[in-house]
Amino acid sequence: MGEEDNVKPELDEIARNCKDIYNKIQLIDTEIEMLAKDRSDFKKAIKSHRDELKKLSDLKDQRLRALKQRNKDTYNAVEWLRANKHMFKATIHEPMALVIDMLNRQHAKYIEMHISGNDLRAFVCEDAEDMEKFLAEVRDKQNLRVNAVKSPRQAPSEYQPQRPIEELRRWGFECYLRDLFEAPDAVMAYLCKQYRVHDVPLGNDKTQKHVSRVIAESGQRTFYTPEYQYVVRRSKYGNKTTSSRSTAVGAAQLLYVSIDPNQTRELEQQLQEAENRLRQGEEKFLRLKRDRQTLSEEDNAWRERKKELQKKRDRRRTVVQNIKAKHDSIAKSESEALDLQREEHKAEQEIAKINKKKMTVVLQLKNAIQSCLEANKHKVRIALVVALVFAEKNRMEGQFREGNQLQQTLKAEHGRLSELKSQAKDKARRLLNIAKERSKLGQNEDIPPALKEVFDRFPSTIEEIDDMIHNEKARADCVFETNREVVDDYNNRKKEIAKLSSEVEKKRQLVERHQQEIAEVKDKWLAPLQELMAQISDRFSYFFKCLGCAGEVDLYKGEMRRITTSMAYALG
Repeated sequence: MGEEDNVKPELDEIARNCKDIYNKIQLIDTEIEMLAKDRSDFKKAIKSHRDELKKLSDLKDQRLRALKQRNKDTYNAVEWLRANKHMFKATIHEPMALVIDMLNRQHAKYIEMHISGNDLRAFVCEDAEDMEKFLAEVRDKQNLRVNAVKSPRQAPSEYQPQRPIEELRRWGFECYLRDLFEAPDAVMAYLCKQYRVHDVPLGNDKTQKHVSRVIAESGQRTFYTPEYQYVVRRSKYGNKTTSSRSTAVGAAQLLYVSIDPNQTRELEQQLQEAENRLRQGEEKFLRLKRDRQTLSEEDNAWRERKKELQKKRDRRRTVVQNIKAKHDSIAKSESEALDLQREEHKAEQEIAKINKKKMTVVLQLKNAIQSCLEANKHKVRIALVVALVFAEKNRMEGQFREGNQLQQTLKAEHGRLSELKSQAKDKARRLLNIAKERSKLGQNEDIPPALKEVFDRFPSTIEEIDDMIHNEKARADCVFETNREVVDDYNNRKKEIAKLSSEVEKKRQLVERHQQEIAEVKDKWLAPLQELMAQISDRFSYFFKCLGCAGEVDLYKGEMRRITTSMAYALG
């Protein structure tokens, strides 16, 4: 048991390792399930964010469609620019009406009021050469009436208001126009330089209520209230009087369809975050899969090692048990002393009994073999009779089928000959009528004796008539006269001879085909019969050999005839 004691600690250690691996695999499976759930949630979130961004993109398309209705040339130029951006070294921004994003679409009317329509439809170019090239393409080559402007080099952050908005809040001003929207830096810089959107404030109802005071004290040249635009001008001469002009702010047309840039950025950030987390989850999922595969392989290795140790332990136990059994058997044999003479006498008696039984069994076997031999002889005779009966049956069936075919052929021939007979009678009757008509005899009038005498002088057989016709035709040819009726009769007989020759050839082919079918049928049953006779002969020879004799069974084939075959069996 020492070796078994050495194996047991290793088996215990393997069991502990397998248990630890199982626990780790369970933790990995749990984490994989959580990752699968998180992956599903992230995919749903990504789909949701993409759908939202698509909706926002649809809003841009709405603004583009509105621009198309107002100015188709600008729309066509936008489409061309989107397809040919690679032609320019710097960025050419689409019309301002498409790239300005209002933070609150209710404020869109102020921007549209403040910026001219031509500039809202203008393309903003960051490079002067690109602007010239762009205008050459769309204006000169495509004849599109579009506007393009060059953005200033200054950044939007360099344009600052003259006064902070906090100083203007006492008159009700809340923000500058630049704070109402977002746009690309080039567009924002152009609007700051050209329209000073960074220095034009927007007021509230308080501003509207005290507008006179605002004009007099604020020092703002242009400002907006909720419903009006005010432009203040001061004379540079004399007493420097102040004049103002107010214009009602109309509803927005293009910028009203606005996109919240904060929402767009937030959705893009959320989409990016979800995609990053999904990618991280996928990487972690693959890493856990690899770890699980490694643990599974390690677990399988430990299990294989455990099986080897268990087999080794079981083999040792089996060997120990066998050794113990042999020791017990030896001890038992040593404890039992045998009387050899008595055991020898007892064995001789048993042998004598067994020999007597063997003699009885041999006699019974001899009788059984004799009975079996007689039975097999009878069986062979019956098998031969059965084979001959089947052969005779097949022969009779072949004769019956051939007789049926011959009967059908004769019936067809009889019908054909009857038809020819009827046709010959009709032809003879018709010819008789023609002869009577040409002899000027009535239909029921008998042939005159003189005419009969003339007919009696002619031959009575067809062959003799044909010879006579031939001679007469030769004579007619010699005198260059031809009887048309004789020629027609000759041609008709020639056709009939050809027809009969064709029928004779068909009959000959039919007979050959029947003979071929008879040969094929005979081959089908003759080969199995010969195999059966060979098997019977082998068994017959075997049983005769057991009797100390010789014998065989052979199939006797009689004279082969054209249709039938006579056969018999012979015992030798």
